[in-house]
Amino acid sequence: MPNDPKGVLKQVASFGYKQIEGYEHNGKSMFWDMKNTKFKKLMDDLGMKFISSHCNINENFDRKAEQATEIGMHYLLRAYLGPQKSIDDFKRFAETFNQRGETCRKNGIKFGYYNHDYGFAQLEGQYPQDVLMQNTDKNLVDFEIDIYWVVTAGQDPLHQTEMPPLF
Repeated sequence: MPNDPKGVLKQVASFGYKQIEGYEHNGKSMFWDMKNTKFKKLMDDLGMKFISSHCNINENFDRKAEQATEIGMHYLLRAYLGPQKSIDDFKRFAETFNQRGETCRKNGIKFGYYNHDYGFAQLEGQYPQDVLMQNTDKNLVDFEIDIYWVVTAGQDPLHQTEMPPLF
């Protein structure tokens, strides 16, 4: 993707995909350095919809929310937070997520968080994923649960015995 975004997207479309979720990478915007409207035109021409994107929520987030809304996206997502030293770190992230969720709500889109395995490994006797979910406003923050990372953390997403239900 970093070397040939248009070529990769054409290939993805040729596989029959109709919706995509993007990401920012090494300084490349979620629109891969195209203007948002030009990126949408590319998606339209390929018969795909750009539904959501992982993005850096600490830089120009208001502008990203405006651009996403302008082209009909539905979500902006935060992905990797990394393992933290304390549960309080995750509580601070939850506060930030609520703020970003409010920005998205004002723009007519939604904010979400995409988990990794560290959220399903206990820290100070708690699961960071639970802390994030308990400390965010359900009307402002959605969670995109990646089952691969739940299993990688050693949890069973279908028959949980130690963790409370995810939903």
